[in-house]
Amino acid sequence: MTSFEPIHFTSTDIHFYQHMGFACSELCGCEGKCTNSVLMIPNKRLFPIEMFRSNEKLGFGVRSSVLIPAGTPVTEFVGEIIGEQIDIENTNWNNIEYAYQVTYVKDDVLKQLVDQTNFSKNYKGLLKDLYANISYYLDPTVCGNYARMASHSCAANMDLVRIFQKSLSPAHIHLVMVAVTDIFPGTPITIDYGNDNATRLKNKFECGTQHILNFQDTTKNCPTWN
Repeated sequence: MTSFEPIHFTSTDIHFYQHMGFACSELCGCEGKCTNSVLMIPNKRLFPIEMFRSNEKLGFGVRSSVLIPAGTPVTEFVGEIIGEQIDIENTNWNNIEYAYQVTYVKDDVLKQLVDQTNFSKNYKGLLKDLYANISYYLDPTVCGNYARMASHSCAANMDLVRIFQKSLSPAHIHLVMVAVTDIFPGTPITIDYGNDNATRLKNKFECGTQHILNFQDTTKNCPTWN
């Protein structure tokens, strides 16, 4: 049994678009008994998490009372799988600001991956059809966990990585939050909500970091946490 080379997570790379992983299961030759599964640590819930709110401008956030080392998969971003047409602006879905997009139509890495599998021609065609015209989201509004309360930061201390288990369909995607830097006790857990949210929310970010908004093509300073 072989595996890929380790991914070295850094806070300067956007790993979501560059990498994806696989987790062994009972369908593998190891029957899910090997250690080749990035889901093992999140499932063990090793890090105590507390919910907090620092001021009335910001919603609830989450933090840990212990050190989370860089490169550690901490938890899954759990939610209901929602398939929406590409033009989300014309839908009646009210939870778009809370959901996280896990697929996108021009996902060349995923398309190449499907081509390289040993799946049957019919199944490959089915997978390509599933991803061809629909973007899929994880909506944590009703079915979720504490990951949905991770705050936004333009210099986030966690990144999200797609992990497939058992198959490559949208139903088999796990969205895992991985620390990209050492997160010290009491530090808010943050992720980057992405450019789509930046466009919708415009100047409402409150993370206190400097970043470049692609839709404005300018550098701005976010307001500070106060």
